[in-house]
Amino acid sequence: MKRTRSEADETRRRLLEAGLSVFLERGFDKASLEEIAQRVDMTRGAVYWHFKDKLALFEELVEQRLGPAREQVESLLKDEEIPPLQNITSFMKTVLHLLAEDEDYRTGQQLLNKCCTAVPEVSSRYSLWQEQYLSELEQLYWQAQADRAVMAHVNPRYLATFTLSVVNGISRHMLESDDSVAEKRRMADQMVFLFMRSLQ
Repeated sequence: MKRTRSEADETRRRLLEAGLSVFLERGFDKASLEEIAQRVDMTRGAVYWHFKDKLALFEELVEQRLGPAREQVESLLKDEEIPPLQNITSFMKTVLHLLAEDEDYRTGQQLLNKCCTAVPEVSSRYSLWQEQYLSELEQLYWQAQADRAVMAHVNPRYLATFTLSVVNGISRHMLESDDSVAEKRRMADQMVFLFMRSLQ
């Protein structure tokens, strides 16, 4: 019997959820399509009907969970209507608040942390995202220096690298923390406040 579109979509959704669990438990290398299929009482053939291979399933999981947030963050960095330091503050808080509050974003980051180094295609894409953030932050720091809003004796590229390193470090801590959402937000806001004060 021919399946309806809604049935196919539901099958795809279940396979993605099973894939997420298996990748988080075993990492990319040790995960298998057979186990993913078994988690939802399906065959490997069902997986291949929806996904070209294990990498395709993994990449869709990453994009599904991180794509919308990445677009939101990139739009913040490119907002020319607000002062550059406010852009940077908004960027940092948004990333950290997403990590505290958004389950999809958090699991997407956990997925990257668990599997990124084992998947060159995803690792290179993640590096590209980081480089894009660095470039946008560097431009904002150039503008902030021109406005005399931030220390003028430090290379803007170094300031951008420092900013991203702080965000990544706090993010790793938050992923490992059992604190409540409210506590994570408070920590993020105070860390960002202290960081921005250090630039002046």
